[in-house]
Amino acid sequence: MQAEPSALQDYGKRRMTRSIHFNAVLHHLGFGRVQIEDHEQIVAWLTDRALEHDKPTLLFQMICERLKQQQKIRPAVSTLERWVVTARVQAHQESLRRLQPLLTPERMTLLDSLLVAEEEQGNTQLSRLRQPANANTPTALLRTLGKFATLQSWHVDAWEMSVLNPNRQKFLARLGRKYTVQALRRMGPERRYPILLSFLKQTLIDLTDESIDLFDVCITSRHKKARKALQDYQAEIVETTEAHRQLLQTIGDVILDNRSPMAICGRAMASALRMAS
Repeated sequence: MQAEPSALQDYGKRRMTRSIHFNAVLHHLGFGRVQIEDHEQIVAWLTDRALEHDKPTLLFQMICERLKQQQKIRPAVSTLERWVVTARVQAHQESLRRLQPLLTPERMTLLDSLLVAEEEQGNTQLSRLRQPANANTPTALLRTLGKFATLQSWHVDAWEMSVLNPNRQKFLARLGRKYTVQALRRMGPERRYPILLSFLKQTLIDLTDESIDLFDVCITSRHKKARKALQDYQAEIVETTEAHRQLLQTIGDVILDNRSPMAICGRAMASALRMAS
């Protein structure tokens, strides 16, 4: 018996009907629901991704793709957001756990001192380390090398940071440059210390590149000035040589001119010398 089109108006009034048909569609497509026991595994997977990419929208997109690949029905947006937030928090905690061997009491004191304003200059060491070279001059090069030497004295080059994904290190280093000193002070240790460690490690790398670039520019500038000074010196020599040549030419012309008083005097002296001999 064929139903009338108007019968569709009554479809779904019974909740059980919609539920049964929905489950039938899921079964036909091979999809399933996310169970409560799956949440922990999902958050663990998402935490691993957050250790590489901390951007919330990217994590949201990644978990949606993951559920699609596993043929799982996507839960409510609020559930997805809660997973992303939890994964990001756990990623910060995991970063701290992995970097714990570097966080000796002396090093934590050093990191905290970066956020303390010095009485004489009024700014923090973190602020000074953030400032890039503002000119391609020897003074700027010396200032950059001074910051490089400071980081080396803290043995930053020996810090073993490979336990963190390189993307994670760069992300944390960017936060170290982005956040204000006050914001870093208010952070918990699970966020503050990994950020400062990554910032110092990346700053050492950046200062190395910056020092080489400044040195190259300074050498190039000095080479240009030296070449210009050499060209000026050579031009001056040419000009002086030409002036001397013209003077010698004039003297020779005068001496060789038989009518000139100098030539007559010269002949008289020569004659007198011959008579005397």
